[in-house]
Amino acid sequence: MAFIKWSDEYSVGVKEIDDQHRKLFQMIDVFYDTMQGDNKKAIGDLLNSLAEYTMYHFRSEENYFDKFQYIDSAAHN
Repeated sequence: MAFIKWSDEYSVGVKEIDDQHRKLFQMIDVFYDTMQGDNKKAIGDLLNSLAEYTMYHFRSEENYFDKFQYIDSAAHN
């Protein structure tokens, strides 16, 4: 069973960003499942991957904000 499940209600209507959100949900699920075990290396590796991908995702969002002059970008931070 998924710890966190994607729903279309979370969609922002931008394919690239929605795809990244879906991937984040999947990564969180894998991390949660791995946390149920005791493989500390796997947990650490997944946590690092999740942190790196999250930073990539936020940079992508910021690029969209700049490109389309998103008026509420400050509120998103």
